[in-house]
Amino acid sequence: MKTKIVSTGIIVFIAILIGCTDKDMSKTPPPGDGNAFDYRTANNITANVNYSVPEGYALAFEAYAEDPIEIVNDEPVKKEGLKTLFKGITDNDGNYSELVQIPASIKEVYLYTDALGVPSVIKYSINGTQVKSKSVSSRTGETDYIYSTRPSELKIVNDGKWNVKGVPNYLGAPKNVSSDGLKMVNSSLGTKSDNVDNYIAESGEANINIVKDGAIIDLVVVHNSGNTVTNTMGYYYYDSQKPPRSVEDIQKIVLFPNATFAPKAGLQLGDNVRLKYWDEATQSWIDQFPKGITIGWFILVGGFNSTSYAISQPDTWKVYAYSNTELNDLQRKHNVIVRDPNTKIRYIGFEDKNFHQADYRDFIFYIEADPSYVEYNDDNIPDGKDLTDSDGDGVPDVDDEFPDDPLLAYTIKYNGTVAFEDIWPYQGDYDMNDVVMEYNTIHYLNARNLIVKVKDVWTLKNNGAQYTNGFAYQYETSSSMIRSMNITSDYTIPTRFSLNSKGLENNQTKATIILFDDAEDVVKTGKDMVFTVETTLGGMKSSELGLPPYNPFIIVESDKQRGREVHLPNHKPTDLMDMSLLHYGHDLSEPAKGLYFISNNYFPFAIHIVGTSFDFPKEGQRIDEAFPQYTRWATSNGTENLEWYKHKK
Repeated sequence: MKTKIVSTGIIVFIAILIGCTDKDMSKTPPPGDGNAFDYRTANNITANVNYSVPEGYALAFEAYAEDPIEIVNDEPVKKEGLKTLFKGITDNDGNYSELVQIPASIKEVYLYTDALGVPSVIKYSINGTQVKSKSVSSRTGETDYIYSTRPSELKIVNDGKWNVKGVPNYLGAPKNVSSDGLKMVNSSLGTKSDNVDNYIAESGEANINIVKDGAIIDLVVVHNSGNTVTNTMGYYYYDSQKPPRSVEDIQKIVLFPNATFAPKAGLQLGDNVRLKYWDEATQSWIDQFPKGITIGWFILVGGFNSTSYAISQPDTWKVYAYSNTELNDLQRKHNVIVRDPNTKIRYIGFEDKNFHQADYRDFIFYIEADPSYVEYNDDNIPDGKDLTDSDGDGVPDVDDEFPDDPLLAYTIKYNGTVAFEDIWPYQGDYDMNDVVMEYNTIHYLNARNLIVKVKDVWTLKNNGAQYTNGFAYQYETSSSMIRSMNITSDYTIPTRFSLNSKGLENNQTKATIILFDDAEDVVKTGKDMVFTVETTLGGMKSSELGLPPYNPFIIVESDKQRGREVHLPNHKPTDLMDMSLLHYGHDLSEPAKGLYFISNNYFPFAIHIVGTSFDFPKEGQRIDEAFPQYTRWATSNGTENLEWYKHKK
């Protein structure tokens, strides 16, 4: 049910604008060139995102104000009900750069993706006008390979060592992992897949048999799920004719002391190690495996100690998991195999838990070997499946909010409130309720992160003014870039102002939408005061359209004139503003410096509250009285009490 708003406010003091005929040029404006504190509660900044991925591997991601992963039953689970700050789709090189809106109180964001091959969560800092992070693929400072402490049953080839992140000093040069292969594994083992059980390997099926002398085996890292435990991963080998019956029958050899992705640890997509075979004749480790040997795999759950940098001794919780299931507690199956039907590459996934729901994404790798030297035991495992993209827009159905519409891929939602004082250019009563508008906006974007449709829903929440005031807003783009615009409301669309065939205001360089020309008239109708504006575009970047609430403004005394506009601080007036009204009274606008609708007493003429409804002050109550934290926020230039609007007295 929507509540009808009744206008009861009467402004006692009335400033007579007509009596002011001269500008007071002696007024001292705020310092700067347009960057003076503008009372914003949100910042429009550029998000520069880069994932280190192979060419052709675009991925979808979401940004949050907190770590979206929580631990449930010792498993990492994505939290429910979190509000998305922004989201997007990278290009085929893993890059994304767009204008986004972040509440001013937020100083860091967490990027989440369920795509394989990259960390599931990366923390980005907000640095001035950018969202930026050190590249997670950087290994700058990863030196001092001095650690080697481990249980006695674990071998390290050639006295290998590792650093504080568990990255060993015997990695090969990074390998290029196939983007098509990653997509295929994503489809088969992704968090939204429902057929993981089809790929579970029976005992030994994930192993590799050497059928020709001289086999060279490289293990290539594909993924780590961002699991909460830092596992140790390695291999063992045995006579193919004599499978092990107990753990005493095998020698475990460490490959990765810490098989965990950055930023928690140091592994990344394409890391690899060449497996070694102990040659009894030469008493040395060699690269070539002889015929008749089978290689299996293990992980030591939670094996790497991030404090001592040692591989821990097994205990009740730190247990081994093997690809030969008869070696496991309860003979649990810890592996899946996803076979690429085109390249025949086998992607092997490990599950590190015994008692919880398995996703087999705790460590994923594949083996690179000459196929004439090796054989596999996975004939009973089905081939992996390709990602489905029903509409052919390049976004897989699992990531596409509109899987059957090639013009749409996803949405971004915004909400907030704008409130105005209409006695500008003079100081009013500062109750910030003369015109209060709440907005809920949806941007519809395509696979290239271009906005193709907009739905702006505006609700008049209060009219506390004595003037006749209209309300409008302006996009950053020109009217010619708007394909169509339609307003739906119970209130009759105004005819006082001149509109073009699209319903946009005439004689404006930028697309300007007028919702009503008399707030009091809207209230008197007794109807739902909601205005739904649907706009179609040819496809444009957020920086070209602008971000909500765009450039909202009221038209003061709209029954007498069109040129008296009140905007948010440092938002430019429209082409139809009477510019001679600027710099009168208490207004310190300096267009040459980019300063608009600025005062010097810490009270703006309009304010934007982002991400929440604004419990505006009652009639005649100053905003600093209603919100005790407001004054400190304003006098600190927005560096303190950034969420003052959530603490009403």
